[in-house]
Amino acid sequence: MNRPEDDFPVGHPKRHDYDPASAEALEWMRKNSHPKGERDWPVDHPAALDTAGNTNSREWRAGIDPLNPNREEFSGRTPEQAAAVKAYNAQLAKQAKESPVVPPITAPDPREVTRAVEFLIATGNDRDTAEKIVLRDGAKAVLARAATGQK
Repeated sequence: MNRPEDDFPVGHPKRHDYDPASAEALEWMRKNSHPKGERDWPVDHPAALDTAGNTNSREWRAGIDPLNPNREEFSGRTPEQAAAVKAYNAQLAKQAKESPVVPPITAPDPREVTRAVEFLIATGNDRDTAEKIVLRDGAKAVLARAATGQK
């Protein structure tokens, strides 16, 4: 005999054979009825508050795995690994050298650069060559030559 398709699942209140005291109806109500409003997680989801074994009540401090509090913060290393890394870093620290201080670099005044390029163009150079000369020698050196009348 062919069974007709059910309109509602077993335990649903609108099903034709609904019995509010049946195990199926109680399970359906547990999963689908939320008298306090919408749920943040589906029923039986690991993060749902009413799921056994969830971790919502645990304190999750930054960098610490609450399931492995004996491990090092942020890296998750075991104490043995952390000690080995600490020894290795101490060995590297002995070999470290101080970085030399680099003198600050200041950009030339753009007006001086423009005047130097214009001077070199006036003395017969094209723009590309004039810009290369200013980059190579510096705007102040080109302007000093201009002041003394040199090319």
